Amino acid sequence: MNQKKYALFASLILSLSIFILYSYNLSQAVLFTSDLGRDLYKTIRITQGDLVLIGSKMNLGGYFAGPYLYYLLAPSLLIGRFDINAVLYFHAMLFAASIGYFFWQTSQKLNPLKALVGALALTFMPLLLICARYPSNGYSYLSLLLFLLTYIFFSNFESKKALLILGLVTGVILNIHPISSLALIFVAFYILFSLKKKQLFLFFAGALLVTFAPTIVFELRHDFVMTKDTFINHSYLTFTKDSHTPQFWQSKNPILSSFLFISEKFKKLIVLPPLFYFISVFCLLVWKRLHSRKIPKLDLFLALSMIASLFLLIAVLRFHFEEHYIFSVAFFISVTAMILILRSKLWIFILVIIFLEIQNFPVYLYQNSARSLIKIEQAVKYSINQRLVSKTVPFNLIQITDAYGLVPTGFEYRFFFRKYGLYPNSEYDFENAKVLLIFSETPYYNIDRFKMWATEQFGREYFNKREVYHSGNIDIYRISKQ
Repeated sequence: MNQKKYALFASLILSLSIFILYSYNLSQAVLFTSDLGRDLYKTIRITQGDLVLIGSKMNLGGYFAGPYLYYLLAPSLLIGRFDINAVLYFHAMLFAASIGYFFWQTSQKLNPLKALVGALALTFMPLLLICARYPSNGYSYLSLLLFLLTYIFFSNFESKKALLILGLVTGVILNIHPISSLALIFVAFYILFSLKKKQLFLFFAGALLVTFAPTIVFELRHDFVMTKDTFINHSYLTFTKDSHTPQFWQSKNPILSSFLFISEKFKKLIVLPPLFYFISVFCLLVWKRLHSRKIPKLDLFLALSMIASLFLLIAVLRFHFEEHYIFSVAFFISVTAMILILRSKLWIFILVIIFLEIQNFPVYLYQNSARSLIKIEQAVKYSINQRLVSKTVPFNLIQITDAYGLVPTGFEYRFFFRKYGLYPNSEYDFENAKVLLIFSETPYYNIDRFKMWATEQFGREYFNKREVYHSGNIDIYRISKQ
């Protein structure tokens, strides 16, 4: 067996092993949040012929992400006959395959031992374990980003075809979640600086812009509603208002406080603070300078990019903080540093990272979820079996819960209704619904004090005609206008 076939066979075995690790007890452990429910709901709509041009709404004013994650997940949902487990396993498989691809490339460009060490460091990285087990737009793009980084660091892309593909992949990642731009901007510059013929970069840039076509079409069809809402109506200010400013930015030394805060977050995601990676790469560059009297320009650029990406992240966190905002930069810094170290004779230090990753293995990810898929699906099936709703009477729904930051739209329930052939009205159309179902996961909740736009649109005057049902620990209120 020649080296290429051996590397391919070994990468397949490795990918399968990683998939087993990433998918173990996945269906029982996944936390069924509103973000996951939203993405699954949009995905099932696509499989049922309701194609979409935009994805989920971002925190930046009226901007919506691209729809590519939904189309990526749709085939697995369709093949699995709308079983969510099919999506969960497919998603875990993507991450396992990306690490397998990393091993395949590095084993050929470096050697099998270095490739295995690097692949194990990626496999046990808490950040990848977290993201692999939760399909959502703030998490899923990391598998594609690993494919992208592996390719540009180990392959020759000095061709129009390669640059077109790289541009499309970069654009898809950017569309899945714009926060990925904190890493992708340096990927784009790396590609530009690597090219001998700089004009070829236009193929990369052109392909990247093409991926925004669905968003542009949506804007043209809807009179530039996103642009107007974000910039003319100044809704972008909601991203920068003081109530969203993280507490560490209100200290006497916000830059230092931000760095310390991010360092603690990095330790949970990539086991070591960013300063360790910076010092490691700096020592590596000094070692190269002493031994070869020359530091490769691209290595120096990557080292500077790691530092710049962190400061760019700090600038973004000045206005708004969400846990997943850190992911792209943490991943970019750790993978870039690891690849630079693997290329050197100091690669043995990666074993220290693997040891720390195993020592800090996130066991909690494998524990049964407090909010599982099963109880949500059982509540929907109960509603259908008890004929609380029907195909002939327009209905809508709301969910009530105090935990996990869930929103009342109830995408989780909407998904299962669509799975069983009943289509609720749009989450924006409560006025035309004849029946309203309220799923309360808060015991003994008094719905008379539950007020929101949806209940006003449906008509609160009908609430005194409610009927109450129970499915497990979920209370179901049926309110009818008839």
